[in-house]
Amino acid sequence: MYQYTLQPVPLDIKETEWLDAFALHHQVPRKTWLILAAVMAFALLGIIFLRGYSTIFFWVVLVCAVIFGLARVYGLRFWIKRQLGEQIATYPKGIRVGVQPFGLVMFQKMGNQEGRGQMNWNQFSEWRENENLILLYVANQPGFQVIPKRLNAQKFPIETLRKHLSETLGPAKTV
Repeated sequence: MYQYTLQPVPLDIKETEWLDAFALHHQVPRKTWLILAAVMAFALLGIIFLRGYSTIFFWVVLVCAVIFGLARVYGLRFWIKRQLGEQIATYPKGIRVGVQPFGLVMFQKMGNQEGRGQMNWNQFSEWRENENLILLYVANQPGFQVIPKRLNAQKFPIETLRKHLSETLGPAKTV
């Protein structure tokens, strides 16, 4: 297979891929869960070993930790679904993407003309990856660009993309 894109590939992102991308983007760091577990263990030890009014503090800490954990898991899911609706509604249609030695190229039909944009490899600040997609973050811009790995079946060179990102930014960021 040719190392770069000869013909740009349509970037039609499905709803499940958007959901996967938001979940990857908003993934809770392992450090947060470890701190939450330590706080809950501290609260439980305080409840077990102390008597009297002192335990009220530990009960409050335990309840707050549980509420935080539940809000972080279930509240985030609700928020992601709400954001997903906005993202899908505003995401431009008809984008085609390709990989070149200097970076990514994107094409979009605008009326009778076709717009062309390019993002050089050094314009990306970080990238994340899971089994279904790659998220690209552009420096000094909010949000991310989703590249589904299923595009590999349409002759989009995912391995070349991964190679250039690794050379420029290092390995994919893990949370």
